[in-house]
Amino acid sequence: MPSTPSGRRAGLLAATCGLALMLAAAWPALAADAGTPRGPVSASPDLRASRLLGREVRDPQGRDLGEVRDLIVDLHYGRLHYAILAFGGVLGLGEKLHAVPVSTLQWTGARWVLDLPRGRVERAPGFERSRWPDWQDHPYRDAVDRHFGSDVAPRRDSGERLMRITRLLGLDVEDRDGRELGEIEDVIVNLGRSELRYVVLELDERWQPGDKLLPLPLGALSVPQGRGGDALLNVPRDQLDPFTSFDEDRWPDLDDPAFRDQVDRLLRVDPPAR
Repeated sequence: MPSTPSGRRAGLLAATCGLALMLAAAWPALAADAGTPRGPVSASPDLRASRLLGREVRDPQGRDLGEVRDLIVDLHYGRLHYAILAFGGVLGLGEKLHAVPVSTLQWTGARWVLDLPRGRVERAPGFERSRWPDWQDHPYRDAVDRHFGSDVAPRRDSGERLMRITRLLGLDVEDRDGRELGEIEDVIVNLGRSELRYVVLELDERWQPGDKLLPLPLGALSVPQGRGGDALLNVPRDQLDPFTSFDEDRWPDLDDPAFRDQVDRLLRVDPPAR
């Protein structure tokens, strides 16, 4: 007997609810932390991390302070910790990198603004671009946080797992059976909340043709330690409902209320105040 429109709608609702419950179980840390925003949520847009990297940094007077090369994120709690600033040197030679708490930076839509004197950043614990620190190394993080002060230092909790966001971009994703699901096209962050919101997968053409992108909580993935290896999908592949996908060349407005409500239902977090 052919299905009726009401039956199809009921099936779609059940699939959506099932996906939301699966993804909620996969990201408990973020859901638990979502009730403590760090900044004015109503003026805090969701942003694509790929659009923030390589962008210039200036002080409030408009003087050049270098550029942001990377963001350090906590995969377990879904938080942003540090921005990596690069300045000095010529054509990259002699260039120094410095970790700066994300809370000291603002994004104008075109560039970063850092409300700190250049000298204070230059005196901060730095490193060579060929010798990145181990972000689980507490002595280095302790030195950075002492330098900038406890009022702007990122929150710490047991079980943190810090990683460069550039290591996530382009990471291949497989399902439990080793089948290619796609790759991480972008990571959506919220600077005002110091929050890693979700990832956006570019779906494999063999599963979802037509260059489709799918929002997904990072907690639904097992991300490999260090270099190499693919991320593993923690939920059954058939629970991913392709109706939430969108065309690669037609990104939605990430702050459109309808889109944010849809994503927030999937993430099972409280919608941000507007």
